[in-house]
Amino acid sequence: MVFSYFSLAPFIFEQLGLRSQQFGYSGIALALGSLLGALLNRYLLFKSITAKKQILLGSLLALYAALALVFWQHSLMLLLPCTLITVAFGLAIPNVLSQTLHRYRHQLGTAGAVFGLLYYLLIGAGLSLAAVGQSLAATLLCCSLLCLCCTGCLFTPLSLKAAR
Repeated sequence: MVFSYFSLAPFIFEQLGLRSQQFGYSGIALALGSLLGALLNRYLLFKSITAKKQILLGSLLALYAALALVFWQHSLMLLLPCTLITVAFGLAIPNVLSQTLHRYRHQLGTAGAVFGLLYYLLIGAGLSLAAVGQSLAATLLCCSLLCLCCTGCLFTPLSLKAAR
């Protein structure tokens, strides 16, 4: 999701009449979003919020940010939802990694390598989607919906959700 910003945003900034240097400065906002996500992750773990709930929270935050981007994609306000995407990234990814690798402690190196491969394949798929659609909002919307599907949030019957 973050990489699709870096592949499409230079063209969006150009359409807005902004210089490449100004696009470069947008990275500061995204870095602050990642930092905020990491701090939020730490705070929620301290408050005994499970990793699973944090992953769901990150996925929902990404969806809300993608929906906001639909409305703000043609103005500099696009930085706000894109920063929220990096907050969601900083919140969810460490928990995804810890939950996935925890199950394979006896083969941590192999599991880490396979997980890394899958991670980069997903990045490639997301960048392909961004290249084909040429819409940052649509790309982030598709990716955030995929995240929610992976958390089981979209296709789990309500009665099963209540039982969890």
